[in-house]
Amino acid sequence: MFDICCYSAILSPPSYSGKMSPMNTREETYHMTEKEMARLKVAERLVEGEIRVKDAAEVLRLSTRQVLRIKKGVIKIGK
Repeated sequence: MFDICCYSAILSPPSYSGKMSPMNTREETYHMTEKEMARLKVAERLVEGEIRVKDAAEVLRLSTRQVLRIKKGVIKIGK
């Protein structure tokens, strides 16, 4: 019914600005549907400033308010 894909992220402490030893990082895998993955990609582009909120709303077929909530969640969780 739904296609599931994986998204891996290597997380490090937010205040660190140099080389990390393997002990200070962790990798997390998230299982998402294609729709969720597309939403994440658009939200990441939005956070990076590549697209505007209005454009993201059109692509995702959501209101600008909903897109702002998604953007806030992506910023909160981090990359």
